[in-house]
Amino acid sequence: MARRLPLTAVLFTAAAVLTGCGDDADDGATATTAEAGADDATTPGEGGPALPDACGLVPDAAAVSGLDLGEGAPDGDDRRRVCAFSATEPGQVGLTVAVQGGKRFDQKTAQSESALGVEGEPVDGIGDRALFFFSDEDLPEGVGGVLVGVRDLTLEVTLQGLDEVTMRRAATALAELAVSNL
Repeated sequence: MARRLPLTAVLFTAAAVLTGCGDDADDGATATTAEAGADDATTPGEGGPALPDACGLVPDAAAVSGLDLGEGAPDGDDRRRVCAFSATEPGQVGLTVAVQGGKRFDQKTAQSESALGVEGEPVDGIGDRALFFFSDEDLPEGVGGVLVGVRDLTLEVTLQGLDEVTMRRAATALAELAVSNL
């Protein structure tokens, strides 16, 4: 049975799980498993290759997605690079793109499934493996995105405020663009 979360937990969980943002403190809304397991590969900052700039992976995010987005704001560290795009108007779509090393695709998949209460749907033709997630169970505007495993990287495209069809189209186009720029 899927775990239902209150709206505030869904918003936090979407950002924390699909993009890997948020602090590591346990707020009761999510269980963090990304740090629990050992990786098979070295991670950036620990002898691994440097991560690409997440904003640089999606330079044409607004045009490719068809969304009305402001300029991307980079964030992150040696372990994870994030680019957050805010909507140009209040109440519109928000977008986050993140890239992280260490082959964390399976861990991120489990986190997303647990947080959103849905299994990811396979997306063909992007990276080595890709899954689409969507839920409007606790957030009527919808939350989800595409999770991609490519080589030793995990790429996440997270959106909120779109219906499922529009979200799938936009997230898939953004994930394809990001992978092509790796």
